[in-house]
Amino acid sequence: MPEPLRDGAPESDPTARPETEPTSHEPKVLGLGAKWALATLAVIAVALVVIGYMFWGLDPANRPPASVNAPILFRLCVIVVLTLFIPFTAVSYYLVRRDVRRRQLREDCRALGLDYEHYYHIYKRETRENHFLYAVCFTSVVTLLGLTAILLGMELGLNKEPNLLLLGTFESRDRAAVEAYQAGPLLFFGMAFLGAYLWGLQHVLHRYHTSDLVPGVYYGLGMRMIFAAFIALMVYHMLPDLESNGSDGGTIAGSFLPALAFMIGIFPQRALQYMTDRVNAIVSPRELKAQEIPLELIQGISINDRMRLAEEGVESCYDLASAEFVQLLFTTPFQPLELIDWQLQARLVLYFGQSIEELRAHGIRTITELKMLDDATAQDLAEKTGATKNAISMARRRAEEDGAIEFLESLRRTLVVGDSIKKCAQPPRDDEDRPIATPSQDEVAGKARAAAAQHRAAE
Repeated sequence: MPEPLRDGAPESDPTARPETEPTSHEPKVLGLGAKWALATLAVIAVALVVIGYMFWGLDPANRPPASVNAPILFRLCVIVVLTLFIPFTAVSYYLVRRDVRRRQLREDCRALGLDYEHYYHIYKRETRENHFLYAVCFTSVVTLLGLTAILLGMELGLNKEPNLLLLGTFESRDRAAVEAYQAGPLLFFGMAFLGAYLWGLQHVLHRYHTSDLVPGVYYGLGMRMIFAAFIALMVYHMLPDLESNGSDGGTIAGSFLPALAFMIGIFPQRALQYMTDRVNAIVSPRELKAQEIPLELIQGISINDRMRLAEEGVESCYDLASAEFVQLLFTTPFQPLELIDWQLQARLVLYFGQSIEELRAHGIRTITELKMLDDATAQDLAEKTGATKNAISMARRRAEEDGAIEFLESLRRTLVVGDSIKKCAQPPRDDEDRPIATPSQDEVAGKARAAAAQHRAAE
């Protein structure tokens, strides 16, 4: 009976599990290879353009389909091309980049001494084929409808009939006045949708390059476009009140409106915050809250990193300190050393909050560095910073008792030692480009283990 795959086995091991090892055949999407999948998308694109143009030609007010209307045909092509960006990126990632991520996870697990086969299901369940299908279909339909409203809204007469969302509180029995008014919110709606869509393209491309394009990205993009468009409509209907209270009269309207709507699409949360501030007395009653410890207090975490961590439910330093390391390793694109450093920083922030900046000024970045201090140095640190002696003493004592901190420290030592072995194992060359005698792999590993033991004894 063949022996099961162990951690550290070569990629070509015939005993590997078929669901986790790369296979020799070409990866497929819905049973189609890469070329057939792309050809199918191209056929769908042409079909959408033809069907859209025929549908537009059914209106008696338009020209018959026999006489081609070039502007309408061009807009239809733009709508279809922009919509197909969603499935094209999903197919490309599923066929190419997904294997890159799996190889990276296998190498990280081997370096950390973790069982890849045991934890692989965490990643696999996030990237199933049917999950991609549902997410891509949802976002593609939302994109198709939104871009149609932007580029063909006037031609389809979306502003002609009274619409509750476009009309708002505007009152008039004049049909022409209603049609003229609804053109404004329709433009505002469209520009906000376009801003959210273009932001989404950059986000999808970023996640593609980092091999982290999961179905949740497409669901998030679809919901962001919907959310931004409707928030923009609410803001538009609040503009008359803003203009009446402003010092410049009606200068908020006119040419500034499309740019404002576009920015709302890129930053919908800021628009929501504006609306909340306007009705703060109603929707935000005063209540006692605990002191917030946002992820901005962690060094090395950018805005894109915060957004990615928020997808995993990590929105504060408390969430980051309490998160399971292996779960984050398999569900996010971050390197193991990054995650370890962030989690050790977060545990220090839990104790000192905003005072963390003072500790960093004295060389204390993580809870590990605080734990390594002796009593005299810890007392001196309390005198030089805003942290109290009791707080420092409590943090050091808890750090000694916390097994999670020891686990993270051991993983970091394993990674550092493994990296040292890789560097030492590379044979140096002399001036004549001939290999020089180097220690064996066992000797290098023995020296690395001795160095690690000495480092632990020093701690």
